[in-house]
Amino acid sequence: MKNVGESEKLLKKSLNTFFLLFLFLGALLGGMILVFYHLQTNTYEKHLRIEEQHSIDLQRAVIDNHFMSVTSDLMYLAQQEDLKAFLLNPSERRIDSIKHDYLTLSMTKRIYDQVRFLDETGQELVRVNFNAGNPTIVAKQSLQNKQQRYYFRDAYNLEQGEVFISPLDLNVEHGEVEIPFKPMIRFGTPIYDPFGNKEGIVLLNYLAESLLQLIQNVG
Repeated sequence: MKNVGESEKLLKKSLNTFFLLFLFLGALLGGMILVFYHLQTNTYEKHLRIEEQHSIDLQRAVIDNHFMSVTSDLMYLAQQEDLKAFLLNPSERRIDSIKHDYLTLSMTKRIYDQVRFLDETGQELVRVNFNAGNPTIVAKQSLQNKQQRYYFRDAYNLEQGEVFISPLDLNVEHGEVEIPFKPMIRFGTPIYDPFGNKEGIVLLNYLAESLLQLIQNVG
């Protein structure tokens, strides 16, 4: 009987030792799995952050390149010789020359819904509409006053050489949002005569749909 009791005690002790060893190994294995999981998660999150930053950098580069091109066109218009001549000595001949320059820009670039010259009161003096790929010069009687529009005020209040860039917006004609919707960004800069007098603004309505699509593809 004594041997049986001792055997039972030895068995219980062995089982307890095995159970403790099992718990220890289980905890160790669980800890290793947890550490590995955290390492994998951190690596994955770091990889996602790198990919997201790369996508953001590409999108920023796309926007910067487009904006630089539009700004270059805008500053060209602001320094246009025909415009300077008109500001010194307004005439129908000179305004017609400006109109045809704007028409050529619209036909060539095909990214501007409107190309405009507005005087210091916000009145459009020259306007070319892209017209869905068939650019046209807007007749004098159809020109509008945009004095109350935010983009005129914001652009006109700038100093020479500064550029106004609007938020992404929809086109408004005669107080109504144009349908179908045309997302656009307006670029404007004030114009000065050779004596330093502010005479109005030049304004480009940049068609933003292609840019949005490109950004989406890059992203």
